[in-house]
Amino acid sequence: MNLEIIQNKKTWQNFIKKNKANLLESWQWKEFKESLGLKVTPVALKKDNNILLTALIVKKDLILNQNYLYTPKGPVFKKNLGKKEKNDLFFEFISKIKEKFQVNNPIFFKVEPEDFKPDSNEYKIFKTSCIQPEKTAILDIRPDIDKILSNMHSKTRYNIRLAKRKGVKTKKSDNFKDIKIFLKLLHITTKREGFQPHLDKYYKKLLKLENINLYLAFFKKTPIAAHIVGTFGDFGYYLHGASSREHSKVMAPHRLHFKAIQDLKEKEIKYYDFWGIDKDKWPGLTRFKMGFGSKRVVYPGTFDICFNKFWYFLYKFAKKIKALIS
Repeated sequence: MNLEIIQNKKTWQNFIKKNKANLLESWQWKEFKESLGLKVTPVALKKDNNILLTALIVKKDLILNQNYLYTPKGPVFKKNLGKKEKNDLFFEFISKIKEKFQVNNPIFFKVEPEDFKPDSNEYKIFKTSCIQPEKTAILDIRPDIDKILSNMHSKTRYNIRLAKRKGVKTKKSDNFKDIKIFLKLLHITTKREGFQPHLDKYYKKLLKLENINLYLAFFKKTPIAAHIVGTFGDFGYYLHGASSREHSKVMAPHRLHFKAIQDLKEKEIKYYDFWGIDKDKWPGLTRFKMGFGSKRVVYPGTFDICFNKFWYFLYKFAKKIKALIS
């Protein structure tokens, strides 16, 4: 087997679409991350010129000239492989990665496979806190729209119709300047909820991708909710959302999700991923997302494959200290 850097977008996209990869392993995501100044390497493990596994390798720099590698929602395996086959392939892949990137001397390799849990006697593997959500809510949008509505919680269905009766207007924006509306609402939301957003340039560059769309909801011509929704393969993804507490009783976010679902159905998208639930951390948000009739999905987790024990434990210790003083 050999590890090969893939230079051809079509080759990459064909494999990962056929094998139901996440948006975060797409060529579009590679270009997005590169636009933010990150080093991203698309690699494939091949046998007899057939791709068996792919991963976008993102190099993450640390202090003291150290770094680690990260593949978001990957690696992606060729479909119909058994558990043992995947595990054997994965650690063949790990050995090739260690060799390929030895000039950078990475401390560890962080992976987030969607359908596989690594197991090895050779490498130290640590399950760690997730980067991308470990639990999510996925709605099957293949049925007709009336069936989708009937499968929702009665309160969710009521709120979607209430928003329409109250005069909430929704649209998918084709005007890039509308990102200003999203950012204004985002800053209101983050201040209210007490979390740290990405820099504004992150959302601006994200919205320039061909498969990313901005949805807006208005009440009496005032924008009160905004969603960023991505598509890839069979999936639509609710990536980011923002809203104002002003006019909260008109239930604009419910109507805005419904608008996105309708548009995705027109594109023959099969599933809508609400992107992250946790009933302990975010009970209200989780109830909201599950109210659409979504199915709860739990991924195996996030794992660090350790290459250098000394630096790895120093890195973990430094993270704990930072968390304590922040």
